[in-house]
Amino acid sequence: MEKKKINNILIICTLVIVGVAGGGTLGYFLGERYNPALIPEANSDTVVRDDLNEVCNRINNYVGNKNIEDINFANVSQFTASDIVNYGISNFKHSQNITQISHGESVTNGSIKITQEITCSYIKNGNKYFKERLSNSSLVKLATRFYNFDILTENSEVFENFQVDTYLGSIIDSYNAAFDNNKISYTTEEDFLNTYGINYNEAFVYTICNDALINRTTIQGIEYSTGIAKTENGYQVTLALDPSKSTVDYRKEMLSTTDMDMEDGKEIEPRFTNVALVFNLDDKLNIVSYSSYEHYWVKKIGWNEMDGHMNYFIYSDDESLTIPTLEESIPYQTLIKE
Repeated sequence: MEKKKINNILIICTLVIVGVAGGGTLGYFLGERYNPALIPEANSDTVVRDDLNEVCNRINNYVGNKNIEDINFANVSQFTASDIVNYGISNFKHSQNITQISHGESVTNGSIKITQEITCSYIKNGNKYFKERLSNSSLVKLATRFYNFDILTENSEVFENFQVDTYLGSIIDSYNAAFDNNKISYTTEEDFLNTYGINYNEAFVYTICNDALINRTTIQGIEYSTGIAKTENGYQVTLALDPSKSTVDYRKEMLSTTDMDMEDGKEIEPRFTNVALVFNLDDKLNIVSYSSYEHYWVKKIGWNEMDGHMNYFIYSDDESLTIPTLEESIPYQTLIKE
């Protein structure tokens, strides 16, 4: 239902692009996008996911009676970079109060430059979950919020059975949107996943596992090599990732935010060619922040080549935010450390 609302916006966007381009520029632009030699093959959905409990058990057994902060995991060869990050993800998931704030942009990599600015939040307060995503440019403006409880009532109880209420808002700027009481309720997990790709209680859109790990990748001329480096406050972990295996869920989530061209009755998924993640963890393997770097293609009135970059910041315990009401805004500009 969210996509139906934005369908007309995207048609307008296409007309604006055509109008701005004009004449010979438009011909060059379309020729560039339709050159089949430039388009990568579709990504596969096959991936072997790691068992987070098994990963954590192996690391905890290795730590034993020692303090985890006294071990230098950069020198421990039996754990991969993916293992260390997944231990941090498990710590994140088991936190009672935690917040993730992200901000970045996707930029077309061709004759016509269009920048889409993206700002998102994820908040967990006990058994209550909240997500917000704002997407803003001169052409497309989208705002969505998710609650797994009734935000409109005084008691705000978590729904007894599966239910996620989705609210569509109006973008004010890249960090703010206005929301009203109009909502779409999803009452089965299958329905929600078919629409949004990943569940309401998941904060990490990438599939991080040893099966997706590769040695290195290059994005915008920068090489990212998989590895673990000790830092003054903990670790920096770089993951070069297989572009198909690491985006199995992420590609489906992307389809929920835009309206792609159709083929054989289905929308065409984005096609990733390069993915890298760089994590900063403390000495207890808690994730403090991370950044994503992507190169991919999307098909809307022809193929468009894109570069994406996001920065993610994590606040736990007393620093975590309280889930906002519909009238409240997230103070993004004070939480983004760029």
